[in-house]
Amino acid sequence: MRFSLLATLLGTACAVAAQDVYDYIVVGSGPGGGPLASNLARANYSVLLIEAGDESPNGNSMAYPPTVAWDFFVRHYADDKKNMMNNHLVWKTKEGRYWVAPGSDASKAPAGSTFLGVHYPRGATVGGSSMVNAMCTWLPPDSDWNYIQNITGDASWSADNMRKIFERIEKNNYLPKGTAGHGFNGYFQTNMNKPASIGQPVLGIAQAIAQNFSYSTAQADILTRMGSDANYLDPQRDWTTGIFGLPQHTKANGDRYSSRDYIQDTIQKKFPLKLSTTSLATRVLFDLNSTSCGGVPRATGIEYLQGKSIYKADARYTPSNKGTLKTATARKEVILSGGTFNTPQLLMLSGIGPKEHLSHFNIPVIVDAPGVGRNLMDNQEMPIIGQFQGQSSGFTQPIIMMKTKHSPTANAISNTALKQDPPNTYGISMVKAKPQNHAGFVKLVSADPTDAPEINFMLFEEGKETDMGAMKDTVAWARKMYAAARGVSVKTVEPPFTGQTFGHHPTSTAAIGAASDPMAVLDGKFRVRVRSFTTLTELLYLGVHTKRPTRLALVHFKASALNPSARAPFTRGGLEIAPYLNRIPRGIKAHIHTPLQAPFTIHHHNHHQNHHYPNPYVFKTSFSNFLSSTMPRAQHEISMPDPHTGPPYPGLGLPLRCANDETYDPSDTLPVRELAMMHIMDRLTDKKEWNKKVFDEEIVEKWRAEAKAIPDAEFWNAAIIQELRSKAAYFEKTGLIPTLDASQTVVKSDTLVPTELHEDLLGAFEKLMAYSLEAPDWHPKSNDMVLNLVHPSMYPLVYGQSKVYKEELVGIDNAIDLSGTGEVIEKDKYGEWSWRKRAYTGPDAETASHEWNDTYQWLPANLDFQEDGTVKLSSYVNNLHPLRYPEIYRAVEKLVQTAIPAWDQCLQITSDTRDSSMLWGRYKSRFEVPEDADDFIPENWIPSCPEDLSDVVVNWDEYSNDFLNRHVDSYDNSEEERKWRLLRKARIPEAQFSDVDYTPPVSESLFNTFRETGLQVIVKMVSIELTPEKPDFPAGSWHVEGQKNERIRATALYYLDSENITTSGLSFRMKTDEDTQQDVVSVEQGAFSWLEQIWGTELGDDAICLQNYGSVETPQGRLLAFPNCFQHSVSSFSLADRTKPGHRRFIALWLVDPEQRIISTANVPPQQQDWWLDAIVKGSNKSPDGTTGHVSGVTSLAQQLSLKEKGDEGEKEKPGEGKLPPELMDMVWEQFNGAKDRGLMTVEEAKEHRVRLMEMRTAFVKERQEDLRGYTYNFCEH
Repeated sequence: MRFSLLATLLGTACAVAAQDVYDYIVVGSGPGGGPLASNLARANYSVLLIEAGDESPNGNSMAYPPTVAWDFFVRHYADDKKNMMNNHLVWKTKEGRYWVAPGSDASKAPAGSTFLGVHYPRGATVGGSSMVNAMCTWLPPDSDWNYIQNITGDASWSADNMRKIFERIEKNNYLPKGTAGHGFNGYFQTNMNKPASIGQPVLGIAQAIAQNFSYSTAQADILTRMGSDANYLDPQRDWTTGIFGLPQHTKANGDRYSSRDYIQDTIQKKFPLKLSTTSLATRVLFDLNSTSCGGVPRATGIEYLQGKSIYKADARYTPSNKGTLKTATARKEVILSGGTFNTPQLLMLSGIGPKEHLSHFNIPVIVDAPGVGRNLMDNQEMPIIGQFQGQSSGFTQPIIMMKTKHSPTANAISNTALKQDPPNTYGISMVKAKPQNHAGFVKLVSADPTDAPEINFMLFEEGKETDMGAMKDTVAWARKMYAAARGVSVKTVEPPFTGQTFGHHPTSTAAIGAASDPMAVLDGKFRVRVRSFTTLTELLYLGVHTKRPTRLALVHFKASALNPSARAPFTRGGLEIAPYLNRIPRGIKAHIHTPLQAPFTIHHHNHHQNHHYPNPYVFKTSFSNFLSSTMPRAQHEISMPDPHTGPPYPGLGLPLRCANDETYDPSDTLPVRELAMMHIMDRLTDKKEWNKKVFDEEIVEKWRAEAKAIPDAEFWNAAIIQELRSKAAYFEKTGLIPTLDASQTVVKSDTLVPTELHEDLLGAFEKLMAYSLEAPDWHPKSNDMVLNLVHPSMYPLVYGQSKVYKEELVGIDNAIDLSGTGEVIEKDKYGEWSWRKRAYTGPDAETASHEWNDTYQWLPANLDFQEDGTVKLSSYVNNLHPLRYPEIYRAVEKLVQTAIPAWDQCLQITSDTRDSSMLWGRYKSRFEVPEDADDFIPENWIPSCPEDLSDVVVNWDEYSNDFLNRHVDSYDNSEEERKWRLLRKARIPEAQFSDVDYTPPVSESLFNTFRETGLQVIVKMVSIELTPEKPDFPAGSWHVEGQKNERIRATALYYLDSENITTSGLSFRMKTDEDTQQDVVSVEQGAFSWLEQIWGTELGDDAICLQNYGSVETPQGRLLAFPNCFQHSVSSFSLADRTKPGHRRFIALWLVDPEQRIISTANVPPQQQDWWLDAIVKGSNKSPDGTTGHVSGVTSLAQQLSLKEKGDEGEKEKPGEGKLPPELMDMVWEQFNGAKDRGLMTVEEAKEHRVRLMEMRTAFVKERQEDLRGYTYNFCEH
């Protein structure tokens, strides 16, 4: 008999799929489950490895997005008042953002926010937390192993045996081969940063610590101590105090080594291991009537939900994503290795846990195990910060093992770590080993497996005197060391004790213990304590935040199950835990990854990690610390993602000219009356409350009078009001106004952008303009009137120079880290294949090549659709610093989201092959052209009879012969006929109102069509500044946006701010069909004068096929969207008051064709050299106020580097003039000199590229206009 609550809880989940059968099923691919599953498969057992997270999007890349971790929120104390004393509490706003603040600021939380607790992320990707941790690899004391041996009675847990296992699995990369106690031929790779330099004030502090341990205080001796092995083999190791280096689980080249590596290697070598990602285990399946196991229920399989982000701790979770319910069967065993939080949750959901707790949620009890989810422990950490005056130099942080008078046993060792923090501070980071508190718990909040559990560490509920006392002892010791530092004036900071303590080493929620211990969950063979045979295993996690003990336990497990795994419980009974160094390895920087001051994400440059830390002191490493990295030069080389793999793009894997043909039909040729009607409707919809006034007959009559005051009274048509009323109803629903709509549509709205977003964008411009004050970027040839804040022509893709990845690997958080990496993109080879794939309707061979650019391409940013239809940038916006302006990134996302309905409105492909029922809006002219449209139809004219003009006297001498030949047939002998042809007027057809549906079908929306692939958008932010000296801004040229490389399909313009300028607008025109005679009307050769008057254009020889659509005004607050088939031109404008300055600020969004992605910022890391320099100099990409950087500082440094490169460092500058000290400059030069081939550009180089790009585009626009002259109407007789 089997049971399941899941079908009820997830009523809309898909039906259970057919079961798969394996020898073993392992849940969790972290440092426990991953190696265990791999080793079982290598022993030729079929294994299903279930992982709830995704495969990491960056592989072993340097930086990981927050999506590889689950966001748990925990409590620290039983008392809510104590919980509110924490300095890093998180609330969730009603908009779904995180808001982080001290508990003392709880009253300042945004209205409607929900209190969550302390952020406690855990790895949720292939490799689990081994992919995001700090990689510290420190063997536990021998006493830990011997303790397990004593309580379980299992001699295989002895320290001697575990050391042998360690030697067997280790592949040591930092010691001489043959070093006792280490292995060199295993799979688990270790390495260590060794010190290269040390300077003040660290040297003074280190000397004080060395003196404390009676060491030599010579710098060379201290450096040797800081590089010594903490995992050495010695019977005295457990109680030896002193300074040591810190090993890490990294490869010889410095790359992170994780469970993921071993899993992938196992799969690649074709062992029978199946990895199932995005698979959330929901319960263990049991045979409740088993007779083969003495009547005790036997685990037979697993039930799981397959689907991305279905666990509610996943930041991407949406309720609508239910997943697909599946099952799998195990012939031998089910092994849980889901971690300290998720393993007890899964056990309890499966019926193994405290009976009373399970009954509360109506979960049938399989095993009453009161210890499941209890006994939650953690090592408490806290920094002791010292402040000092002056600039620091780099160093490598040592481990300091020490005892305190509050140690629970005579030989108990604690530890501290000396490390660098924000400028002018140093921290000794204390980690409390051997915690005495066992009161923490993990509890279910429901029977829904997608709910995150309730987690409370219940700090200091037990053993408070010992734990708190030891921490106070360490604080006192650290202050003593600061005070004794030679030559350094140090001021220690009083630690906010209760509010500052934290930890990220949870353990023991399914603890190993003696048979007599009622709270023990597992025996020494990892079996649930209920029988003498294996039904279910939860693997042991030994050591705190270090993977070596885990892997030792895995190999130890081979004797009973068959090999490695473990990421969970520890023994309950006061086992002394190996201390953990809260140390940031070299090359780290950090930034906030949520809209506000949310939990920090720390990027580790060399070891490819993202480690989440709530500690405000663990987020900044100075430039000098970055340069003093201690591994040999070869080990500094970063292993990057393979730039050769990935989908093809035009110009990268595909010929540049392989793009599809243009998909816009030419415009209908429109009657003059229709153009006038569209102009009138456009201006009327500019009136305030037009959508209400159009239903007021008295007001409508006034509008009619205004229109009829125009010299040509026939411009007014009754259909105007009917159409406006139809548009008013649509406007009420959507806020959109389709205008100038015939074959194609322009869309405008003065209400679509909400006030809050408008204010956010104003603030964005203020920040960007403030940043640019020191070095404003005036657009070339704009007479210093166009100020570029974000412009795609700076740092574009340069074929033959820019470095790219074929995979879309570059995001926002990791963009700066990847600067200048990848492979140089080759210039396109113009071949026959790509040439013949192109299709043009005019002269092609000579003009078509100008439509492409073989040298440059603008770079769009990528946006992903969220489940709720919103968009989120997944790659950086070119020329908008990815880390300095998170609030501007959010504002850009919101503006794109706001523009999407307007794009939906105006983007449709009008084609005869399409079902007209799927089209929306006006996609053809309002006027029907008569079949008989030539000049010989009398009814087409006023008057229709020549006799009606017989009395009119004409002075023929007033007309030129050319004019008469053009409009009056010379062979007409009748005077009346000649006068009639000269004076007649075309009878303009009447427009009959026909209502249209303006609503785009939901199935055709950008969201529904491209929700899986997302969008690509190019961003421009510009301010046009007029002054009394420069009061006039000239009209722009006619153009379409971009060249064919960019594949721009539509534009959205938001006119943000206008001050003291005259009215301006945007004019539109479009190419028409040169074969109008064949496709639309039938006229005899040369008989098209009537059509010329109706259409307001010439149709004879050399008449260009262009249709003017009119213009739309562009006042402040207007969003304007239109397809890129329109040519457009900006009208001139001037200062309204020519004695005062004025400005016009706007944002342009260009939508790339979603059907063919192009190379984007997801492929091209930032090319800005100043961003890269800023990052390595400050270690953080922010200035002290967290908003802007320092242009002058970086520019000065760049100038110094340039002089040094030329061998001319100039005159020595005085201290304080912005020049780096010589020794630091040498270290900067070493990095810079090694990065000259990084594919980065200086500002000057980028401006040179921009000038060349503009010259090419200017030539393109000019030649495009010349091309259009080649499209002339064809009214020849056939």
